[in-house]
Amino acid sequence: MQQNISTFCPPTLFATVESQIFRSAPIYPINFEFLKLLKLNTVVCLTEETPTRVVQAFFSQHNINFVLSLPHRSSLIPPCWS
Repeated sequence: MQQNISTFCPPTLFATVESQIFRSAPIYPINFEFLKLLKLNTVVCLTEETPTRVVQAFFSQHNINFVLSLPHRSSLIPPCWS
């Protein structure tokens, strides 16, 4: 069965940074069909928020590595400020 192009919904603020490097706002299940087209290997999260369990399961099912890049906010506060 052929997919209707209107079923492909990129994440908010999706854009190409360089060839095969993309950026976006958080990912939601509505974005899954679009993301499958990209054949992603890795997703790097640059916020403190981790994806929902549904999104994490999508990554796992499609062999997409997930990397949480930034430390937790409490570790960003210098010890002398505590």
